[in-house]
Amino acid sequence: MLVHPRLLQDGCLQPQARAHHRVRQRFRPPACQAAGWQRFPRHRGVPHRDGLGGAGALGLPQAEGAPPGRNGRREHQGGAGVCEQRGGRARRLCSSPGLWGLVNNAGRSTPIGPAEWMHLEDFTTVLDVNLLGTIDVTLHFLPLLKKARGRVVNVASIMGRLALTGGGYCLSKWGVEAFSDSLRRDMQHFGIKVSIIEPGFFKTNMTRLDLIEADLKRLWTRLPRETKRSYGQTYFDDYVKSQAFSMDLLCSRRISTVTSCMEHALTARFPRTRYAAGWDAKLLWIPLSYLPSFASDFVISSLLPSPAAAAARKP
Repeated sequence: MLVHPRLLQDGCLQPQARAHHRVRQRFRPPACQAAGWQRFPRHRGVPHRDGLGGAGALGLPQAEGAPPGRNGRREHQGGAGVCEQRGGRARRLCSSPGLWGLVNNAGRSTPIGPAEWMHLEDFTTVLDVNLLGTIDVTLHFLPLLKKARGRVVNVASIMGRLALTGGGYCLSKWGVEAFSDSLRRDMQHFGIKVSIIEPGFFKTNMTRLDLIEADLKRLWTRLPRETKRSYGQTYFDDYVKSQAFSMDLLCSRRISTVTSCMEHALTARFPRTRYAAGWDAKLLWIPLSYLPSFASDFVISSLLPSPAAAAARKP
């Protein structure tokens, strides 16, 4: 049994987000220490005292005599590349008892929208953070997790079951699901347990309407004139309204639902393979994912407007 388990939380919630107060209380350092945890948060875009700031820093104390940072790989926007730069320090710090828990929670949602509105870099921007960042961080800390026979908790999404929108977000979450499944089967021989959390819609920065609408306007503005004509201005206006309607209807403020799943996955003797977080995930999206494709297509399409060209073809 580990007397002082170590926990790395990747993609921690930013400290100035007032709406996440209860989440921070659950995973704040005093609470972790009281439970016997040693916590190493990694924030996205929050500078740290140890100089590991920038886009996703590992909140780990510097080891004495550690060499200057050397980054042999490209840094993902979500900061996964920082692990290449600082992974040696993390290993030296935790070399004795290993790492008990790794929570991969970093992510971004935009750009979202019809696939035709995207450029290749719009996909890679999201995939670098949500998928490649998760893989990169996990691979760097697997040796420590094997020493402790620890836990990996990957935060996916119900959009890892249903592609509700275009863009890189759904692709990345499907990838997280597949990576987690293969990792779980590979690591079970070493005593590592891998859990997936599939949250529904919650009130976070990822679902802020002002950010989503601003990004949709950016995508719409750069479209060629012919593409705009095929969709129509009305389609764009209705698409923005549908996003606002869906977010207002579905988003929950009880983010503690998600952190409770994290806590169970890290501390339970028999953690679950998958956790559904949120009423919409349990009652709407996951049941819908088991229906035939024509049924899920009908439900999802009913939530979105039709382009002008499609409406013109109707008799």
